[in-house]
Amino acid sequence: MLKVPSLPLPAGVPALLQLFEGQLAAVQFPDIDRASLSDLAERTVVASDALARARAALADAQHALAEAEAQVIASEASLLTKAHRALAYARVFAEGDVELTRALSEIELAGTGGLLTNLFAGSAPPAPKRRGRPKSPSGEGAPAPRKSSPRSSDSHAAPRSSEGEAPDLFVVPTEAEHPVAAAS
Repeated sequence: MLKVPSLPLPAGVPALLQLFEGQLAAVQFPDIDRASLSDLAERTVVASDALARARAALADAQHALAEAEAQVIASEASLLTKAHRALAYARVFAEGDVELTRALSEIELAGTGGLLTNLFAGSAPPAPKRRGRPKSPSGEGAPAPRKSSPRSSDSHAAPRSSEGEAPDLFVVPTEAEHPVAAAS
């Protein structure tokens, strides 16, 4: 008797197989009987198992690929770091030798590795952030003139010496303006 698995077979097929193993065991339809259904069910189970193994192998291969790419990137970055240092040392060493200095000046080392560059070739570098204060609307860099406050027309306000200077920070109120002083 066929052991009917529940996972790899489509919904309803296991129940149908059980009926063909039991009550419908002797019944045959054109191209369909207990043996043909059991055979197809077994092939489906085998194919599902093969698919599961292939997916697991693919996941392992993708993991191995990612590790290999990371290792190449790290190795290439380390190589370029050492190469930049070696070139710098060689340039210092070659200061008196014109021919060696010329040969070293023709060497251009990349800032990043080739694989690293290829992996991120499609992405553009981010635009640099703007720094500092925004420019004034007048465009001259001078502060915009301040509007006079209602208090500046008051006779008790401190006079301003010249236009463009900062206003006095401390204005002493008169007794009439300050209720606490007037009450005492």
